[in-house]
Amino acid sequence: MESMSFEQEQLFEVLAICVPRRRAAQYFFGDNVEGYFEGFTNRYAAGAGYLRHGRALFRDFLSWRGELFNDRLKAEGAAIYPYGIRHDHGPSWWDELMLLRRQQAVALRAFSRKAQALALAPLLDLAPRHLVVQAKPWGCFITDRKKTFCVGVSSSQPFRHAETLERGGYAAPVFRTLQEESEFTLYLAFDRDPRRAQGRVLALREEDGVRRHKAEIYNLLTRSQLWTDDEEYNRALMWAKLSSLFLVEDEFGKGIWAGLPWFKNNWGRDTFIALPGTLLVGGMFDEAREVLRNFVRWQNKDKSSPDYGRVPNRVTGTRAADMIYNTADGTPWLIRELYEYLCYTGDRAFGEEMLPFVKTAVEGAFRRHGDKLGFVTHDDADTWMDARIEGNQPWSARGNRAVEIQALWHNALLCGARLADLAGDAKSARAWTALAGKLKKAFAKKFWDARGKRMADRLRPDGTADFRVRPNALLAVSVPLVEPLVDDATAARVTENACGELLYPHGIGSLSQDDPYFHPVHHRDESYHFDAAYHNGIVWGWNAGPAVTALCRCGQAELAGRLARNLSKQILELGCRGAMSELVDAWPDAKGQLVLSGCWAQAWSTAEFARNGYQDFGGFEPRLLDGRLAVRPRFPAAWKHFAATFPFGRGAALQVTYASEHGKDVYVLTLDGKTDRLTVSLDVVAGGFRFSLDREMQSADTWMLVVEKGRALSGLNGRWESEPAKGRKEARPRPLAFVRPDTRAKPPSLKKKDCLKGIILAGRYR
Repeated sequence: MESMSFEQEQLFEVLAICVPRRRAAQYFFGDNVEGYFEGFTNRYAAGAGYLRHGRALFRDFLSWRGELFNDRLKAEGAAIYPYGIRHDHGPSWWDELMLLRRQQAVALRAFSRKAQALALAPLLDLAPRHLVVQAKPWGCFITDRKKTFCVGVSSSQPFRHAETLERGGYAAPVFRTLQEESEFTLYLAFDRDPRRAQGRVLALREEDGVRRHKAEIYNLLTRSQLWTDDEEYNRALMWAKLSSLFLVEDEFGKGIWAGLPWFKNNWGRDTFIALPGTLLVGGMFDEAREVLRNFVRWQNKDKSSPDYGRVPNRVTGTRAADMIYNTADGTPWLIRELYEYLCYTGDRAFGEEMLPFVKTAVEGAFRRHGDKLGFVTHDDADTWMDARIEGNQPWSARGNRAVEIQALWHNALLCGARLADLAGDAKSARAWTALAGKLKKAFAKKFWDARGKRMADRLRPDGTADFRVRPNALLAVSVPLVEPLVDDATAARVTENACGELLYPHGIGSLSQDDPYFHPVHHRDESYHFDAAYHNGIVWGWNAGPAVTALCRCGQAELAGRLARNLSKQILELGCRGAMSELVDAWPDAKGQLVLSGCWAQAWSTAEFARNGYQDFGGFEPRLLDGRLAVRPRFPAAWKHFAATFPFGRGAALQVTYASEHGKDVYVLTLDGKTDRLTVSLDVVAGGFRFSLDREMQSADTWMLVVEKGRALSGLNGRWESEPAKGRKEARPRPLAFVRPDTRAKPPSLKKKDCLKGIILAGRYR
């Protein structure tokens, strides 16, 4: 296992995604303000470039050493680093591009081991005849004749504007060093206001913006860490966390874009499914709080509206007209993540601040949409499976009581009750606890088919259960934070049923391939509209999250680990490197290759991958509202070593290491940073035995647990207990396996054009 104690440049080299010469690999970086840069290795201007305010003025750049052009099409290869992209043009010269975090600026760099004249030229989406370059004592201004934009240009090395070229339809102002240099760094700051552009570019020059940017990226990566024996998984986990963070922005207040390039806006359910893996596991608690607060301000407070109490499904601006509220799950997801944020931070004041929001949310949901059983009803397309035929009939009707909606609201009621209790509102706490109990009782009766041992995907409006096999039942296992919705035996059966029919080696399908509505690939224009397949068979990256959570809870960590390793390859080797796509076809292509689809970078896909690492394999469960931390690691047997940093509170962290050697399993837990005295719970399985122990710990305490032959010896700060604890024999469930895509089958969707559409329009959908 690699050590966690990497210096900055060492870590960047470990995480570098190397791409061979001539191969085009997609990559992206976010500026964490309003823009992102998309490019392709070994190509020029092949991606969107730096898209900000709906325009990509800056598309790419060129570089020279002396009079020799560094031709990227002939480069020796490229390396995608967490901080930027580098192309090697020879054994001793290369160039780099960085999108500088929170600066709305880029740094272009050229290197040569031998000092010589160096040159850099940004590629700007503008005709050269419209470009204006003005020399200034401190650098240059670039604008157009109508002054619709402004770019401040500066460098710590003396330089001049030599000429303006035209390359591929783009204007390329060439900036050359005045003397021979081994390194040339050019800063470009973008703004509509020339004074702001000048101020930012000069600040970048004076403070060494490249150094600052790299240090910030390093700090983002290392604030939380998790390292195992599996180097590929370690790298993918770091990249998943980082690419999720690249989607955190301030466009409409603090938020998380759902996905690129099509969902560059804030979606309610996407935001809060993505929030724990994007911000909480990384210790970015201030940002998480602001995302929560920002969405709460858009809650619908119109008591006459059918959407009363809801937060938006989609936010495309800051006006009331920019809010779309057609979601039944965005609000309970927000309540869940509000409570999880409080568990990580113990921020009771914020919980009290948010209680009025919770009251309105609960009132709106159950007064407007509650039924006599305590369930929340909703329209057919008001869940995450929301595709419609030309905006009308749903492709995957899930009204009027979907399984995950009930799980989310049961959890929301209990989270709300806890917040009310902490705020001294006993009346609300009692009412919501009672309503949660009513819902749970009805859930067991209506959703669970005891004879067939199946869980329904939904209840239809007539009360009949739809037992179509989809991944949604797994959320009844993974969503609860306060208390389980189903017992362990039921959870195991739900996991077995869902994974037994849906879990491919590359992810979990949205519908069983044995179902008559199954669609194996996303885009098959000769057979159906792509939205027909969207939720009817296609693999969604984020669904691996609840699947891994359920597998780890039910003693199936080996299969969860195999899935995580396969997803690691997707992150590092397929599509947009370092990110995860929105979708993957259920069936591979004729050559056996996976086919990615949808957005090329989807927030909840990578966020769930990151969350699984820290919360499921690492098993970290902070409960600061109760003065507790829990660690329940569940990882594959191949991981013989494990080291993690789990942040919580205000600058505190729990350090955990594990080693399995010579028949002994050794766990070491250390509390770092300033924190109150806490109860730390450790629940581990070793050698077929389960051990659950608690210890009171305070700052700088170290607790060691040594497990051998069904016994555990425990010591705090070097003081060992005299008698070892005996473990409980842990039953081993029957191992689950992946489902093989049955590519030889001919589902109805491939036999008759628009088969499902015909069924739906004829009113025969069941």
